[in-house]
Amino acid sequence: MSSVKRVHYFHAEATAAGGFVEAPFGQMQLLPVIAPLSLPVVGGHASARSETFCFDGVVSFKCAITHVAGTQNASGWNTLATATVEELNILDAITSDRVVARVAAKHPAAGYHPKVSFAGSRFENLRIFGNPVTPIPNDEIWREDPDPDRFPKQSAFADEGFLKATESHHRRISDSKGAPDWVRDRYAWDNSRLTERGAVVCSIFQGVEGKFPGTAHGPILDIPKVGRVFLGELIVDRNSHRLEMLRVELDGPVKGAIVICGPGYEGTTSP
Repeated sequence: MSSVKRVHYFHAEATAAGGFVEAPFGQMQLLPVIAPLSLPVVGGHASARSETFCFDGVVSFKCAITHVAGTQNASGWNTLATATVEELNILDAITSDRVVARVAAKHPAAGYHPKVSFAGSRFENLRIFGNPVTPIPNDEIWREDPDPDRFPKQSAFADEGFLKATESHHRRISDSKGAPDWVRDRYAWDNSRLTERGAVVCSIFQGVEGKFPGTAHGPILDIPKVGRVFLGELIVDRNSHRLEMLRVELDGPVKGAIVICGPGYEGTTSP
């Protein structure tokens, strides 16, 4: 071990589901965090599984699986975090046969900034009140680099191309037809506040195909009497990426917040 010149400190985590519900219970009810995992700093492998789950008719699924792994080879360090939920049902309004979220990162043997991939993240048979909805991948936000030996020279948070693509993404959302005030306010872009905020929120989807009872503003679905649905939400800061495949702000007869499939990574190499 004394011959090792660089050390990578792994960090990956994954959860299959979690959240809370306020109305109509009169007080906050916490959804248990389903199949939570955390990767040790030395790497390794772990998986968790949870079988049939139902929370007071608000959210249910057949099974949930999470997986984290950290390995090393001659070209660097590989980190993987995944979360899968099968036969998801939220209020009989949002259903999907399978939701998969996958974050893979490779840190270089020389350098510090990883290649990141979300390949394999998907919804299978996503439906809103029985109407099929197909998310459209957002290739502007994240393009796969075909060169396996090329690594970024800076973090995504500092990359001008990524930030411009994210700005364009925000403007398409806030300028979408019929966008309500909360959409325009939440997705107003301000370059001067990037450093202050320390993170960027965007999506691996640019929008959806399909009609449903409600409106779409990019990858955000506003469903009357249900709430706001955020698809493929990606949170990026200087050293990490976290993917929330499905986040719901319940704002109808049932109020609360639910997240489905949330893997993420954050790794550091020294010196």
